[in-house]
This record gives sequence, structure tokens and C-alpha cells, in this order.
Amino acid sequence: MKYEEFEWDEEKNQRNIEIHGISFRLASRVFEDDYRIEREDLSAHNDFSEYRIQTIGSIGKVIFVVYTERNNRCRIISARKANAKERELYYGYSNIQTEGWGRADE
Repeated sequence: MKYEEFEWDEEKNQRNIEIHGISFRLASRVFEDDYRIEREDLSAHNDFSEYRIQTIGSIGKVIFVVYTERNNRCRIISARKANAKERELYYGYSNIQTEGWGRADE
């Protein structure tokens, strides 16, 4: 899905820049990547009552983004450089279906 509007918590954005070196504004470009992969966030970090999605895509470098949808907007929760396993999933070196991932447009 392509989003036209994005939002985020500005304090969280500043912390993300300090920790990971990626702003949420830059991370929002991941949604322009037609080859990104996504799955529901079932991680232990997601102890919230909202539906969250993990996506891996390229903005010139491969990144990992967690987001949710609120009021027809994409709310970015976190963004970081993808680790080696995530880059393998993105580039197709691993079977994405066995990991619960799928192409974003499917």
C-alpha cells in the first residue's frame, strides 16, 4: 500500500535518529519501494493492543520499519538499518514465506 500521509511522535523520531541514524521522514520513503516485504508484528516488543506491521525495504540502503495505520495515515513507530538476516530476506536469499513475510503488494 502506498501512503500519502505519515505521522510519528517527534520525541521518538529524535531518539530514533540518535540511536539508529534514521529519521522517520527518511524512513517513510520505504513505502515507495515496490519490492518491500511485510508481515504482522508478532514480536515480544509489540505488547500493545494495536495492529503493527514490520516492513523491510530499500531507501538506497535496506531498512527495517515498524508502523501502524491510524485514521488512514501511516504512523511510523521505529526504523533502523536492516540486519544481515533481514537483508537476506529482502534480496530473496531466504524463503520469505517460511518466515511469515510477503510482498507488500500481495
